[in-house]
Amino acid sequence: MEYLTLSQRYAFYTTTMKYRYYIGLQLPQDISDEIAAIQRNLYEPIESRLPLEPHITLLPPPAVETIEPYSFATECKVAAKEIMPLTLELTEVLTFDEHAVALKVDGDGIYGLQEKLTTLLPQPVEVTYYPHPKFTPHVTLVQALHGRKLPSKLVKAYRKEVASMLPTTFVIEQLTLFEWTSPRKYNAQKL
Repeated sequence: MEYLTLSQRYAFYTTTMKYRYYIGLQLPQDISDEIAAIQRNLYEPIESRLPLEPHITLLPPPAVETIEPYSFATECKVAAKEIMPLTLELTEVLTFDEHAVALKVDGDGIYGLQEKLTTLLPQPVEVTYYPHPKFTPHVTLVQALHGRKLPSKLVKAYRKEVASMLPTTFVIEQLTLFEWTSPRKYNAQKL
């Protein structure tokens, strides 16, 4: 398998994807800040990718790359009104084949919300998620560099650091449009 450098990936995304964004849920600021602090403290640039803002992805970038973001975001917002607000809980630490560590998200309505948003996509669109191909609600803590696995000591360190915050319950009132601004950077706009 051929691996792309950051500049090659940047060139790929800027030339092949018409729109670069995703629809998700932004965590409450206090929880996001706590997770971001853990990510900053444990970040290993030779082992892992630069972390994104803590979030829950509902529709990933490849699923929406051909859809104009603002009108689609409005459709998503209208559809979500029937289900929102959501009471969610960070319940446990997940690992995805040693490629990522995440916090599992549980709660009534999150699967229904994701399914409802998926029905708004033009057909046929295959919706797959990284690092797990099926929708598994989670907040990614760390991802391995492309083509690598995370060292077990780094996985253990993340498990240890987040243990004290589990379980955490919170309410999310609205969707968020995350627009790509540069590699590993998104601008979050509440809908």
